[in-house]
Amino acid sequence: MAQNRHVLLLTLLALGIPHSSQGQERFALEDLLELGRERNPTVQALRAEHAAALAGRRDSGRWENPELEYEWGTGDPRDGGAARSLSGFSARQVFENPLTRHYRLGALELRSEAVGEDVRTGILEVEFEIRMHYFRILFLHEMVDLARLNEEALSEIRTLIEARADVGEVRELEAIRLRVEHMRARNEVAAVELELDQFRRHLNTFLGNVLPAEFEIEGSLEVGRPEPDLDELISSVLPSHPALVKVRMEGEAAQQSLRRNQLGWLPDPVLSGSSKTELDG
Repeated sequence: MAQNRHVLLLTLLALGIPHSSQGQERFALEDLLELGRERNPTVQALRAEHAAALAGRRDSGRWENPELEYEWGTGDPRDGGAARSLSGFSARQVFENPLTRHYRLGALELRSEAVGEDVRTGILEVEFEIRMHYFRILFLHEMVDLARLNEEALSEIRTLIEARADVGEVRELEAIRLRVEHMRARNEVAAVELELDQFRRHLNTFLGNVLPAEFEIEGSLEVGRPEPDLDELISSVLPSHPALVKVRMEGEAAQQSLRRNQLGWLPDPVLSGSSKTELDG
C-alpha cells in the first residue's frame, strides 16, 4: 500500500496534477520521507557507489581467461626428404589458490557490504534533515500567523492613536512610538516569512527538487508519543547503527586480507595441455 502511494505521488508530481481537494499539493511527513529515500542526491550517489562495489566483487570472482596458442609452419629434415608441415596448439589455465581466493573474496564481500551501510547512514541523515525541516516549517507557519496578528493589531492601534494625536487628545510622541512599533512588527513578519521560504527551499533541495514551488505540508506540532529513555536508546539502537556496523565489517575485512597475505606463499595451480606435429612425427 505504501509503495503504491509513493508511485502515485511521483506520478502526480511528474504530471503536475494536484492531489488535494483544494487544488494544492499537500505532503505529509511520510510522503516527504519516502521521497527523500528515493530522490535525495546524496542517497542516490551512495547507492551508485554500493552498486559499483557489488559489481567489482562479482568481477573479482571470475577466473582469469585461459591462454591459447597455435603454431604453424614448414620444415626440412636434416637428413633430406620432403618438407613437412609443422603445427601445434597449447592451452594454459591458471587457477587461484583456493585458500587465498577464499580470504580475498571474503574481504571484498565485507567491504562491499560496508559500502551498503553507508547507504543506510545517508538515509538516516536525510530523514533527520527532512524531519527537522518539516517541524521547523510547521513552527514557522505558526510564527508567521502570530506575527501577522501582532502587526494587524498594532496597525489598528496606530491608526487610532494617530487620529487622536491629530486632534490633540494624545501627545505626538505616543503616535511616533506606535509608528516605530508597527514598523518593527512589519519587519518581524518579513523576517519570519523569509526564514520560512528558506526552509521550504532547503527541504525541496534534500528531496532532489521534485516538489512544486507552492507545495504545502500537512501535520501539527503536537507530540504523538513520549520521548524514549536514553539508556534504552543506547542499548537498543546504538549497536545496530550503520556507522558502527560498517566499522565492524571493515575490521573483519582487514582480518581476511591479513590471512590472505599470510597464505600468499602458496603457489597457484596451473592446468595446461598441448599437441604438436614435428618433423619426426
